[in-house]
Amino acid sequence: MTVSRVPESIERALDAMRARYPEMSASQRLLADFMFERPYQIAFASAAEIGERLGISPATVVRFGDFVGSSGYAGLQKLAREGLARQVSEVKQFRNSSTWPNGESAPHNNFRADIESIERTAR
Repeated sequence: MTVSRVPESIERALDAMRARYPEMSASQRLLADFMFERPYQIAFASAAEIGERLGISPATVVRFGDFVGSSGYAGLQKLAREGLARQVSEVKQFRNSSTWPNGESAPHNNFRADIESIERTAR
């Protein structure tokens, strides 16, 4: 049985894997477990590299993408790359939003303000 709906993100692909886990073969479970633990590892590793690492055939790795509703391993790789890019973007946004014009982080500025307030109170 093939999933008819194409996952729109790596998170959705992982959800599809969880849903279909009971019907997976031993090789598919090895691959699913690997992806649950390291979903972004596949972003830059070939199907052959993943297969060799897990002791399964590259063809099984490629077909696994179809099994979870993606367009083969290349589809899963694309989802992983997009997910990784989203995470990097979110980290950059956080980093930019938590830095003040003086170059210090927001927590550092908060601590500095607290110290100054305590010092004023102590006077």
